[in-house]
Amino acid sequence: HNRCAICVMGLDLEELEKCSKDMMKLMKESPGMDRETRRRVAIAEEQSKEMEMTKAERTERAAKQEAHAQKLSQQRAETAQRDNEAEEARREQAKATALRQKDVMGIGLVPVDVGDTKSAFLYEKKVNEIDLYFTLPSGTRGKELDVRITNRTVSVGLKGRPPYLVGQLNGLVHADDTVWTVADGELKIELVRADRNFSWPGCMTIDETCQRCEW
Repeated sequence: HNRCAICVMGLDLEELEKCSKDMMKLMKESPGMDRETRRRVAIAEEQSKEMEMTKAERTERAAKQEAHAQKLSQQRAETAQRDNEAEEARREQAKATALRQKDVMGIGLVPVDVGDTKSAFLYEKKVNEIDLYFTLPSGTRGKELDVRITNRTVSVGLKGRPPYLVGQLNGLVHADDTVWTVADGELKIELVRADRNFSWPGCMTIDETCQRCEW
């Protein structure tokens, strides 16, 4: 008859679609279904819903998705700003604490201003070591750095240029045990303390010629 083109084993398209949905529901609810099969069933359901949607419904859905994406982006930006402000406040507190208590530990990263340069570097004092952190110019690679460490001094800069910073440490370190690495635009220098019982005030005394740290 004239409906044979849309008939499959005696079922018209509506009945066939209903059977397909019922089958997917049974498969989805089956406790023995493995994860991959569930994933494929979920994809098939989404594709089925997509085919049933009108142009207006698709437009509405796209608008909702865009609005949701913008809201998430704004929330992430606000969270990042709050985190940055909190970290900045924490560092300022650590700097104030370090000025009051010269050999304090356990306060996290402490920023150090050198001349006109704010937060020229940061340090973190521990029982066994002192870690120094320097923010590098964009794209700087480790092989471009000139890092020199002795038992009492630190010099950091770029090869072929005047040092960014030169300072005398306020305590002794094992220079041969020094490890420095570059990651995410930051230079980290790990200094191993030579005398863990020695009172080490602050971090280092900056050379008088360093009025402003410039790479």
